[in-house]
Formats: sequence, structure tokens, C-alpha cells
Amino acid sequence: MRITGTSQALSLPPFTPAITVLIALNTAVFLIMEVTGVSSPETVREIITWFGLRPSAVISHGWVWQIVTYSVLHGGFTHWFFNMLALWIFGAQIDAIRGPRYVLELFFAGVVGGAFFTIGLSYAHVFDPNIPTVGASAGVYRDKKLLPALEAPQGKQEISDLYEQATRS
Repeated sequence: MRITGTSQALSLPPFTPAITVLIALNTAVFLIMEVTGVSSPETVREIITWFGLRPSAVISHGWVWQIVTYSVLHGGFTHWFFNMLALWIFGAQIDAIRGPRYVLELFFAGVVGGAFFTIGLSYAHVFDPNIPTVGASAGVYRDKKLLPALEAPQGKQEISDLYEQATRS
């Protein structure tokens, strides 16, 4: 059966400036890690030790930069690829609804929130606090979870009100 008069085309989201910056940063670090890993696997292990999220290092040694830096390290091509694909798809939609500043704030709030959650779970003996965590998943999938609320009319207003209250404080 053929339906005429309808057009259904696959359209991909645009690469907005905020999404382009996040993807470029993650891709540059990924490529540096891959190239470095070929000639010096020990250097890659050192980078992950210093910049991956190790809860014991954050709490015991004060390595607080790891709360953000872990998000640009990835555990291989598949991990990087699907994080960037999801960031592009969900982040571009949020950018279209709320703008680039909101996308970046939301992404980094997810990254920092994910770090604190990981630290809490490790000290609740769910994870080993000495094993590093890497990846942008906390920032990326925070975008995915919030997207339906942003698209619903009442959700937009509620989130907008919460956001305005938080930025005024």
C-alpha cells in the first residue's frame, strides 16, 4: 500500500556551537589518548590515574580536578562514539529549546553530579574507590533524561522557574 502526499525524511540535528565545542574537546582528548596509547601505554595509564575520577584520590589527596576531567576520557572507541552520538542528538535538541549556555551548564552539572554520585557510591562500598571512572555519560544522559520535561509545556515552565531561582541565589 502506498501513501501519497506525505513526506517522511530522516533529519539529523544540527551541530550547534555548544555541542561542537563539547564534541571537539572530547574527540581531541580521545585521539591524543589513542595515538599516545600506541607508542606508550604506560603514559595512558598515568593520564587515567591523574585525570580519571578516582574517589580515593579526590577525598584523600584533594585531586578535585578529577570531578570534571574524567568526563573527557573514554574507555575505547565504542564508549567515545556512543557518548558523542547521544550528546549530539540530545544536546542539539536542548540547545534549540533553551540555548547554548543552558546546554553547557546542564552538561557540566551532570558531570559534577555524576562524580559526586560515584564518590558517594564508592564510599558506600558499591564501587572500589581506587578504580578510576571515565566518560561523559553523566553529562550526556542528564540531557536525555531532562529532554522530555523541556518539551512538555508545563515541564518547560517548571524547569524554567527552578533554573531562574537557582541562578538568582
